[in-house]
This record gives sequence, structure tokens and C-alpha cells, in this order.
Amino acid sequence: MRKVLVLAATVACAAVASSVALAGQPARHGGSFTLHVTLPTSAQLFNPPLTSAGPPPGELLLLGGTGSFTGKGGGTVYYKVAAVSTDTAMVDAVLKFKSGTITASGLTTEQTGDPESYAITGGTGRYAGARGEIVQSNDTANDTQETFDLTFSFTGRHGR
Repeated sequence: MRKVLVLAATVACAAVASSVALAGQPARHGGSFTLHVTLPTSAQLFNPPLTSAGPPPGELLLLGGTGSFTGKGGGTVYYKVAAVSTDTAMVDAVLKFKSGTITASGLTTEQTGDPESYAITGGTGRYAGARGEIVQSNDTANDTQETFDLTFSFTGRHGR
């Protein structure tokens, strides 16, 4: 489940960073950058409360929380994860930058070594209309935090 939370935060970060084109400037295509995300265990919320046995049969496990990221001026990640099976979850994330937000969404799994990617679904402010993909890598976790990198690849006018 921790991997699911990390992915959600990653997606949100990528979406925010990708949309840096200003209104009135020529359209830009492509572009990419990487953010480093930290999700403290103390800022994670679970419903129902997380146990080693997992949620009761037939019950949806919801996770959410906040974290931070470095790169592109830094900012805050807000995420929510809904476990839809024992190894797959739906992730939604928002990355908040000084000049706007980026939103991301996708599926995550608990399978070791599988690539995780999320769709950049939009943004606000400087990042309005952002589109592209976020790929998560370099996941590490311990009792106090989870960290990972998110690499953003943009399409359309938001890519620098």
C-alpha cells in the first residue's frame, strides 16, 4: 500500500511541474523534468485503519496524505489511493507549486519491479491544461517515510 501512496504523490508532482508555459507564448511540445518526493509516514491516513491482515473482505481501503517534493522550486503533494484489489489501486494526486497546481491519475500495483506511470490530467494557474505522463522510480521506504522520483514528460504546450 505504501507504493500506492508514493505513486499518487508522484503523479501529482509531475503534472504541476510540466505546465510552465505562460499565456500568450508560442505553443511548446515535449519537455521533461524529474522531482524527488518524500511522504512522511506520520502524514498518511487510512480508512479503515491499516492492519497486517488488510481490510475486511468486501471493504474498500482508502489511503491519503501529504508530502513534499524538491525540484522546480519545491512544493506540496496531496494524494488519495483507493485499493480496488489485493495488489491494485487507483491513485489521484495534486502537486502544488507557487504558481499553480498539476493533477495526475492512474493505477498502481504492489508488484515488485513493475513500472508505474500516471496520466497528467490537468492543472491550474501557470499549469492550466497540462497533459502528459509521469513515471515513478527509485522507490525507498522505511518506518518514517517513503521517497521516490517522478519523471514528467509533457505533451502539448506545457513542457518546459
